Amino acid sequence: MAHYAHTLVPTELQTLILPSSDPKASPCPPLESSFSSFSSASSSSSEAYTPSDSSSPFTYPLHTRDAPPVLDLDYAEDPLAFGLEVIEREARALALAAARLRRRGKEADGFRRAVELIVRATGPGRRGRGKVVVTGVGKSGIIARKLTATFLSLGTPSFYLSPTDALHGDLGAVTPTSDIILALSYSGSTPELLSLLPHFRRRQTRLIALCRSATSALARAADVWVDGGCGDGGEAWDEVPAPTCSTTVALAVGDALAVAVTRCKGLGRETFGMHHPGGTLGKAMREDEEEEYLGAVDGERGT
Repeated sequence: MAHYAHTLVPTELQTLILPSSDPKASPCPPLESSFSSFSSASSSSSEAYTPSDSSSPFTYPLHTRDAPPVLDLDYAEDPLAFGLEVIEREARALALAAARLRRRGKEADGFRRAVELIVRATGPGRRGRGKVVVTGVGKSGIIARKLTATFLSLGTPSFYLSPTDALHGDLGAVTPTSDIILALSYSGSTPELLSLLPHFRRRQTRLIALCRSATSALARAADVWVDGGCGDGGEAWDEVPAPTCSTTVALAVGDALAVAVTRCKGLGRETFGMHHPGGTLGKAMREDEEEEYLGAVDGERGT
């Protein structure tokens, strides 16, 4: 470790961060001299320090004297270029999803029917006593939780149902004939979700499947299929199929469903402000309400 440290740290900085070989020497120079030495060393050259041993992929962290060497990203593939490619691939997946909806085919029909089902189940009137039960496993389960929070903040009753917990008693939270199931699975063949299908049918609950293929097992069992595919590009990293593009599309399409449902119900800013009183958003909403109230009061006084 000491070899890497003395090799890769500039001579001007070694006295500031590295132990001295002299046992009688002070473990660290005085604070004032340290700052002055560091300042002069930094200002002496405008170029970044380049290790003398270019074959070594390690650099010694300047903030601590005993830390292990860490990978110097300058020696690896450019992380920014790779990160930009990930973002561009996810953006492309979203653009393709929007393009499929614009074609007004089965994808557009599925989206409209899903909005209609949710509005009927959760809207005003006796038929609107239901909830949107969002379910999924793994990364899809995380997206499902976020969509549940979005539905709730926009005024649509909703809750997240863990497929595993559902099979161990939580199915009791699903109201027969009233609730709507929104199931997320990119493959459409997640075993935990498929095992729930007979129990949903027994409760006569409508099922919306958000997945990539209309021919998947989940989509075929559903009342409505909502397109959640990524196109022909797959996930953002070819070598590792970690959910990236698929979860981004699922989140965006789910958000679109929640917002479209809210608008169809005639709800909007006032409802969101009522359900979201905290944080910066809540504060801004309250300030807007106060301004509107004061404006109305002033108008009444003026008349």
